[in-house]
Amino acid sequence: SEGKLFHFVTIIFHSISALLVYFISVELIKNKKIALLAAMLYFYNMSMHSWPIVWNAFNAHIVNATTGFLALYLSLRFLRSVKNEIFFLLLISFFSGITIFIYESGFFYILLICFFQFFSTHNIKKRIKVLVSIFIPVIIYFSFTIHLSGVLHPISKRAEDSSTKYFYTNSNTDPSSIYARRSNYAQ
Repeated sequence: SEGKLFHFVTIIFHSISALLVYFISVELIKNKKIALLAAMLYFYNMSMHSWPIVWNAFNAHIVNATTGFLALYLSLRFLRSVKNEIFFLLLISFFSGITIFIYESGFFYILLICFFQFFSTHNIKKRIKVLVSIFIPVIIYFSFTIHLSGVLHPISKRAEDSSTKYFYTNSNTDPSSIYARRSNYAQ
């Protein structure tokens, strides 16, 4: 029962992400048929989505995609004329922040937004406003990270050791246990 609910929520977020891919594609290429094809390819690409959908793990990546695509879509819409600029900028900042704080892979969506802002031909002032709105959560993220861990980013600490050593050291897991032999860190 709990597993079914987990999978249901995961599939709902995945479906919303595919819908957002459609809207982003329409914004960028103005062709609804190609946008529909892009959304279908995203939805059905099991090489990208099989672990989160089939296992009770990696749900953060599916939710992360939804919030990241939403921030990207809002940033693209903002470049066209919108009435409530401050509201849009707050939404972009909010969803960018959620994306970063859900999982570190959220920085991919920040880079994606920067990429589209850089190559956009829209008003430079609007593009700068979008960039400022997405960098506010980035600054907050790194401020919390430095405050809580004492380093710019915890991954720099993990890079000193191999991920396998880091896993066994910090989890107090016996390398010969069944769990360790079935984990991603198995020898």
